[in-house]
Amino acid sequence: MPRPPSITYPEFKKVAVALTAEGKKLTFQALRQHVGGVSHDVLKRYLDQFQQERGLPNPGMPETVLSGAHALYEQARQDAREEVQHEYEVLTQALEVERQELQDERLNLTSAAASAAGRAEALASQVELLQSQNQRLQDDRDQLRESLIAQQERHMLLLQQYQTLNEQLVNKEDSLRELFGRYETALANSNESARDVERRFLKEQDLARQSVVTLTEESKREMAKSRAKLDEALQSVAQWKERAEGLQRELNIQASANSQIDMVLSALSEVKSLVTESRVESSQSSGGLQECLQTLHHLISAMGESVNAMFDKLKQEDIPK
Repeated sequence: MPRPPSITYPEFKKVAVALTAEGKKLTFQALRQHVGGVSHDVLKRYLDQFQQERGLPNPGMPETVLSGAHALYEQARQDAREEVQHEYEVLTQALEVERQELQDERLNLTSAAASAAGRAEALASQVELLQSQNQRLQDDRDQLRESLIAQQERHMLLLQQYQTLNEQLVNKEDSLRELFGRYETALANSNESARDVERRFLKEQDLARQSVVTLTEESKREMAKSRAKLDEALQSVAQWKERAEGLQRELNIQASANSQIDMVLSALSEVKSLVTESRVESSQSSGGLQECLQTLHHLISAMGESVNAMFDKLKQEDIPK
């Protein structure tokens, strides 16, 4: 179906009337300047119709010229159409190539996007893992800090306990030294008392023997009685000596106890660096000290009783001094 003309005949007629009124000739060139790109056939048909209506002579070209021009025009149109078709095909091929390139690029971008999405998921997983590890490390750090604080507090508490126990050990050592001094003094006094009693007895015995020589016969009878009493006194003295020997044995035992106490003191000085063992050693040394003091008390009491008994017997026998 042919395309409709780009201008109608009434419009063409108005243009032709205007050109005629201006005194211009109705040529194809003049008409084309006003009506635009109208085809040659349409323009020739409109011009023929207008001239017939007005009875105007046809100013056109001869028919041979018009036929040649029309042939040239048609050839130009055909060439232009072919050129346009060629350009269209070239552009179509270029567009197809470009479309294929765009399609390939789209596929590449899609693949790259999928790969990027996979990497993003992997990175997200790594980030979650790192966050979890970071949280775990923070928890471990907090636990370690709490453990260190607890250990420091325990260390300070143990140090205070050690210092307190060390002070107690020093005080106990001083007390032990004082008690040992008192024990040695008491032991020396008891030995001196025993020697003094023995000297007094020997002295009184000598006095008694001397008085026996100077006595009369009557006194001898009395002396016999006194001798019996003296024998009893001697027997008592022998018993006292036995008790003194027993006391000496006990004193030897006490000396051994003193050696053990020295060993305990040495052990106490060694355990100052061991806080936990020092409590055990301290309790053991306290028990040994108590037992030693009890033994010493019994020995001194027994010795005092023996000396008092000896003096009582001497007084009862009325031995002359």
